[in-house]
Amino acid sequence: MTGILLRTTPETAFILASTALAFLLAQIIKYFTFQQKQPAPWWRVFFTYGGMPSVHTATLVAITTSIFLTQGITPLFLLSFVISTLIIRDAMTLRTKIGQNAESLDKLLHKHKNLTNTRLGHTLPEVAVGLGIGIASTIMLFLFFF
Repeated sequence: MTGILLRTTPETAFILASTALAFLLAQIIKYFTFQQKQPAPWWRVFFTYGGMPSVHTATLVAITTSIFLTQGITPLFLLSFVISTLIIRDAMTLRTKIGQNAESLDKLLHKHKNLTNTRLGHTLPEVAVGLGIGIASTIMLFLFFF
């Protein structure tokens, strides 16, 4: 069992590297776009929900794209594609609705003073940029690896 866990293939290294690259690129871009609106320390931005671009989308799309590039259309790719689609949809719809409800509660509880950061979801442009980062960074790394 431990032999399986310690074995690393070039494909596995590529999937891990492309996922990490997309995550870091999206976080760096998110930091700079966040600073234009509301300056904050990097660690606070790192753990903030929402924002441009969607780090969730960039990371998930990088995983899915790297699996596709290394393995083709396999059950693992299809599983990754379906899970990524569900999570991205959730980030755009359910979390946005929860954020809107939280903002309404803030207004009721704090007499129209928004004292908390209640933004949870992503907009379509945020998701689209995250998607672009995930695909582009993975393809660039694929060309470097293989």
